[in-house]
Amino acid sequence: MGNELKLEHFVLDKVGLDLYIPNQPYFKPNTITAFVANSIEIPNGAIVIEQGAGIGPISILLAKKYPNLSHMYSVEKKEYQFRALKRNIEHYNLEDKLTPQLGDLFKPIPYNLKADIIFSDASGMSEYWGRNMETNGESWYPKGIETGGEDGAEVLCNFIAQSIHHLKQNGEVYFTIVPNFSDTKRIIETARKNYKQVEPFKQKEIGLTTEQRQTIDAAANKLYQDIEKRGSRGTWICEIWKATNPINNPHQ
Repeated sequence: MGNELKLEHFVLDKVGLDLYIPNQPYFKPNTITAFVANSIEIPNGAIVIEQGAGIGPISILLAKKYPNLSHMYSVEKKEYQFRALKRNIEHYNLEDKLTPQLGDLFKPIPYNLKADIIFSDASGMSEYWGRNMETNGESWYPKGIETGGEDGAEVLCNFIAQSIHHLKQNGEVYFTIVPNFSDTKRIIETARKNYKQVEPFKQKEIGLTTEQRQTIDAAANKLYQDIEKRGSRGTWICEIWKATNPINNPHQ
């Protein structure tokens, strides 16, 4: 029973996508999913690694948008999400472009594999806010899905530190931060310890529902950065950062 998958239709920034989903809690494609997929550009012939691929929406969208990429390795830690990821790649006949990898961060990636682009859309949401913020009655991070840790920085810091071993010269690393709900300072400090050039790439304001605003106002925990308040609602921020030129680059 736990291995069953069913097909569900998603609309991501006006783009329809049919994806097989598990019958266990999973990370649902959302506004950030579409934001990341629309922001990253992949040159012809590029080798790409995605970390935290989930059920595969970004990998699939990018492979369809950039058919001349060389290959993408889509890494997912949760086995039941990995099964859905694999099935979705097969559903779109993208096996020649996408290889699903089961494991944590870069462990399943061959040590000598180097990529032109490495990215993660794991937004570094802290444990408290990831569990307590909801959309339509569902937690942003349902039970069983890993958050970014106590301060929202743990997973991203590990991703950034390990990425240098799999990046080509002149390669690019992209990572997603939610400054309101995670320790942005710690994440950026880690990036600057590992890369000579670290800069904001794109930013998106996302509207809060009235219920989400009420959750924030009533919370015992403080935000890491205040929201932009607008009447009974407001906005929170999602940022994509870009890192290049690794310090102690093994290629140099």
